Amino acid sequence: MNLLNNGDTVGLIACSDGLRPEEKPKIEYIEQTLGSLGLKTNKAYTIFQKKGTPFSGSPRERAAELMRLLIEPEVRAVFDVSGGDSANQILPLLDYDVIRSAKTPFIGISDLSVINNAIYARTGMPAFHYRIKNLAGPYLDFDT
Repeated sequence: MNLLNNGDTVGLIACSDGLRPEEKPKIEYIEQTLGSLGLKTNKAYTIFQKKGTPFSGSPRERAAELMRLLIEPEVRAVFDVSGGDSANQILPLLDYDVIRSAKTPFIGISDLSVINNAIYARTGMPAFHYRIKNLAGPYLDFDT
């Protein structure tokens, strides 16, 4: 069984620090690359930094967007495009019973490991470590 199949939808989110506005072309490139692989995207409203802050939203807003993507029936996996040091802020705001029922994988690495670990510890769901930004970054040649 494949994690993802042609025609599936994946979510993109930033649960830790928001991306800088100048990274918008990188996200667009990731979406195009995923599209060329037969995948659709559903972007969270909390990806880019809000003016005057390193965050893409409050902890409550980021947690709500993650929960929205995890329970969307068409979303088959959620990839986090962020990094930084604020992913732990959303942990107490997640509904682990709902996450367990949805069974939608969350995929992230680095600071996002706290989310992976919390989901695994509270739901028994496996953790997936991958940096989706590799599809548009310096390691692009190695991913193709």
